[in-house]
Order: sequence, then structure tokens, then C-alpha cells
Amino acid sequence: MSNRRKPRLHQSLDTLADQLADQRVPGGCADCAAYQTFGKEDSGVYAVRVHHDAGCPWLGGVTR
Repeated sequence: MSNRRKPRLHQSLDTLADQLADQRVPGGCADCAAYQTFGKEDSGVYAVRVHHDAGCPWLGGVTR
């Protein structure tokens, strides 16, 4: 019996990271018009950052 399944194509995490780098993705906070960015740190760790508005009530409550 032969296997009729086709091999799955996938992208490596590095390839996806390169595609997402320097792009803004809306969302990340229910209290302001935040956006998210994705990147790879110098240490090799991938990070998603949420950038809040300056007047965000959630961010103001967390940093005070």
C-alpha cells in the first residue's frame, strides 16, 4: 500500500520573522489604539511588542 499523502510545505520561523519584521499589526490593547511589532533580538530571541497610545488608561495604571 502506497502513501498518497503529499508532503506539507512549511516555512521556518526565521522566514516568517523576516516577513513580519518592521510591520505594524493593529491590536494588543482593548483600551487604546495599540499596535504590535515583531522582531528578533540580538540574542536570537523573537519578541512581540505592544505599542500603546501615550494616554492609554491601562498603561498608565500599570506604570504608576
